[in-house]
Amino acid sequence: MNTKLYTPLLQKEIKEVESYIQKRFEKSNYRLSDNFLAILNAGGKRIRPAFVFLSGELFGEKKRDLLRFAAAIEMIHMSTLVHDDIIDHAEERRGKQTLNAKFGNPWALYAGNYLFAEALELIQPEKNKEIAKVMADSAVKIVEGELLQHLALFNTNQTIRDYLKRIRGKTALLLALSCQVGAMAAGQSPEKVKKMYNFGYNLGMAFQIIDDILDIEENAKTKKTKGEDLLNGHINLPALIALKDKDKLSGELDAIIKSKFSNENSFARGIEIIKDKEGINRAKEIAFRYSEKAKSFLSDFKESPVKKELIRITDSLYERNF
Repeated sequence: MNTKLYTPLLQKEIKEVESYIQKRFEKSNYRLSDNFLAILNAGGKRIRPAFVFLSGELFGEKKRDLLRFAAAIEMIHMSTLVHDDIIDHAEERRGKQTLNAKFGNPWALYAGNYLFAEALELIQPEKNKEIAKVMADSAVKIVEGELLQHLALFNTNQTIRDYLKRIRGKTALLLALSCQVGAMAAGQSPEKVKKMYNFGYNLGMAFQIIDDILDIEENAKTKKTKGEDLLNGHINLPALIALKDKDKLSGELDAIIKSKFSNENSFARGIEIIKDKEGINRAKEIAFRYSEKAKSFLSDFKESPVKKELIRITDSLYERNF
């Protein structure tokens, strides 16, 4: 968890989510328990449980009633990380060995599915039918997004619209669900729930675009470009913008990506082309529009410390000033 991003109160609530999940894992099979705890303890921003709390508290819902829902959504997120690592053949995540690297893809796949099932069980569908339904519906779309992500690897023929559809399932839907569930837990009207859903959705789109930009921007501390996602075949928005013009530079970038960056210095050359074609700057403009649109869905709600916090975190996630 990034302590600079959240207030002390929200940090405390997120730590309670982590503790709640940890206790849940400790009751599972010993091998599952140890490895799930490793994923949990590897860190992360915990923005999904944070937005469950903030969305519920915007309408006066108490923390106790939001804790279980926040934990469930974080577990769904954890399951998608496991599935992503399988797709990417990743050996490490945040400096820790991945489940697929330790035990193979079949075991990791079942472990990811187990996390998904545990999350849905946490919701207690018999008591929370509407929340269980929206979570189940979102789960289907999230899995669809994971499949689209796999099918799109190294595909330079995909459109910007294809990319936006893909990140909708990869990131935006789960953030939208976090805000939706928080509002639903607070017993809000369908209209207000929809506004919170749209807030989370647009923020999620902005967040993923910025994440993709950060993957290929030079790190100020190391002076190096990481590029893990692009090297694994996830063609991001800056690259797609650079490919769009169909000119000489675009053709060169197309060939580099199709070669899977096999030639020496081809990745550095690809990034150079993306920058020359203004791919990063134009992608930032699109992310900014999504971020501003997200905040517009909060405009009808009365001013409060929680609303200010939602806006502050939205700006921070776009600017990455933490």
